[in-house]
Amino acid sequence: MLPEGVIKNFISKEFMRFLLVGGCAAAINFFSRFFFRIFFSCVESVTLSFLLGTIVSFIFNRTYTFKAYDERVAIQCVKFVIIAILSIIIASFIVYSGMAMHDFLNITLIGRSEMESVVHLAAIGIITIYNFLAMKYVSFRKVSRYPRAT
Repeated sequence: MLPEGVIKNFISKEFMRFLLVGGCAAAINFFSRFFFRIFFSCVESVTLSFLLGTIVSFIFNRTYTFKAYDERVAIQCVKFVIIAILSIIIASFIVYSGMAMHDFLNITLIGRSEMESVVHLAAIGIITIYNFLAMKYVSFRKVSRYPRAT
């Protein structure tokens, strides 16, 4: 059973705001590609739209979700980028491992393309939880200005 504090993280208003901001950033990422595509190639457009979505995510998670003003923006930004890079690595590992297991076990109950969707959704779910906790406790953590008395 999970500790009560862990469960409270995921039924909080903060987590709901995180999901809302993430959904908006994902929508901006997706739809801005159509605008960028007018001027750039597909790959360049996807890259620019990803960067725009990431910037939106940083700004709104900092100001709206976590209301984190204790640390300098540059420090928070570096932590945010490191978390994002680790997210890509973790998601890639999950997808690679899931597909390798599917192929190794020669699972015929579910086709390869359906399995790609299953492992992609699993990666999204795991990364959502990881990102929330990493942003809350690392990138946008509240820094106490008054040290605890010992």
